[in-house]
Amino acid sequence: MNKKSRELTEGALFSTIFLLLLLITVLTPLGTVTLYLLAIPFIIYGYRNGIKMGLIVITASSILSILIGGFYSITLAILAGTVGITMGALYKKGNILLVILGGSITTIINLILGIAFSNLIIGTDIIESLQQMLNASLNSVEGMLKQFGNQQETELIIQAYRALFDNIGLMLPFFIIAFAIMFVIINHVIAGKIMKRLGIKVPNLPPFREWTFPRSIIFYYLLNSIALKIKSLYDIYAIKLIAINLYPLLHLILLIQGLSFVFYYAHQKNLGKTIRVIAIVGILIPFMTQLLIILGMIDISFNLRKKLEI
Repeated sequence: MNKKSRELTEGALFSTIFLLLLLITVLTPLGTVTLYLLAIPFIIYGYRNGIKMGLIVITASSILSILIGGFYSITLAILAGTVGITMGALYKKGNILLVILGGSITTIINLILGIAFSNLIIGTDIIESLQQMLNASLNSVEGMLKQFGNQQETELIIQAYRALFDNIGLMLPFFIIAFAIMFVIINHVIAGKIMKRLGIKVPNLPPFREWTFPRSIIFYYLLNSIALKIKSLYDIYAIKLIAINLYPLLHLILLIQGLSFVFYYAHQKNLGKTIRVIAIVGILIPFMTQLLIILGMIDISFNLRKKLEI
């Protein structure tokens, strides 16, 4: 089989795999899982056949995706296709940070264009629709929460969630960035395992226990806390927009740092997997989450790992 025939055959194969994943994503409850797998066929195809052929496969897949779910499906096809082909092409550079950065930027551009297209062309305000959906969900569980929990505490929780939902428009940059990074890393992890089985050398992320962030994160955290506390600063729209997006982003970074330290400590002391599992499950418990964030702050500030090595 000559090169052109192989490229076309693989294009048809990977396009079919993508369309099956898209079908599951759009039409079944498994969609919240398979959504993060959509770029994998394009990653592998992009690595093997390059950007030019990749764009042809994206075009064909996008046209066929209309049959599955209209505008929503074609949006997912373009997102998965462009991100996948970008990551596949960048894998050849051998630099994992370049892959993550390139994939994340491509995802962010897709999301911004998708939101703009939805608002300007279709006339659907995604933010307003999302707020209505979240408030409706909150209303449906509010009665149950008040029935089984403390009335006063439940009311405070409900108010906190409503305040969060009201600020979704302001927090859109955080959600876009967080989704982009998560989407790319999940696709990298799974696609990397598949590609290694196919005999393709893929650059790896460092082990999670080695993940650390620069000490300047603490400086940004303190500045952000000041901006949130001082009303005269917070009332300035630009500062409010930055502060309200940095707040969850910095907390997420500190949480990852704290969790990474637990993994590092468990590895250094040969404690097995139990403590790591407890730490991961602990993310679901607010008190444990706060402890991990504090641990992350201490680790960044005082370099606890260095002290453990002594």
